Amino acid sequence: METLFFTVLGMSATGSVVILAVLLARLALRKAPKIFSYALWAAALFRLLCPFAVESAFSLLPAQTSPASIKMTEISPPDLQIISKSAPGSSGPRADHVLPSAPAASSPDPLQSLLPILSVLWAVGICFFLLYGTASAVRLQKKLCMSIHKQENIYLADGIPAAFVLGILKPRIYLPSNISSEFSEFVICHEKMHIKRKDHIIKIILFILTSIYWFHPLIWAAYYFVNKDIEFACDEA
Repeated sequence: METLFFTVLGMSATGSVVILAVLLARLALRKAPKIFSYALWAAALFRLLCPFAVESAFSLLPAQTSPASIKMTEISPPDLQIISKSAPGSSGPRADHVLPSAPAASSPDPLQSLLPILSVLWAVGICFFLLYGTASAVRLQKKLCMSIHKQENIYLADGIPAAFVLGILKPRIYLPSNISSEFSEFVICHEKMHIKRKDHIIKIILFILTSIYWFHPLIWAAYYFVNKDIEFACDEA
């Protein structure tokens, strides 16, 4: 688990560089169609999912390290210790004995001692967020069990504040039961566009990624802005 946690730390570091670049690009593209901002997040998504990086002499992304590189810091003395005396009748010192140097002293790396504790905390955080997401999905399913079928894959449900898509292989569109018939046409078009673009699947992947990188504030910022870009791009479409 420590090796996995260290890999995630390295991926989060390089992923942060990509996220910052995307956030700056969003500012430059704020007047452009939102689909461009949405598409930019694919680079950050790939970087956070892929543990391998293509390194080059001109790469702007820092190379990832591994747990094997966190070793005891060696303090090496000179290779040989020379015991000298002044030779009789000579003006300079004379080397009488050459002894091997003492073993290299070592001091523990603080990160190495903290890594087991941090990896356990990381795993506990992932379990918390995944359990929270699962419990929320179960509660929502119970709330939707009394929904009324309207047409095709569209359902009306009580107690929901806004329309949404639920499901993976056979996604359904759920509308608030008190929605007006005139307004519902636009909402249905919006939700159908989400299904067409597979946004409902992308949002699940985003939640899982955020649960894995829960310790990183930039990941939470990316999660917020990706969801905004998804909705804006869908509105434009």
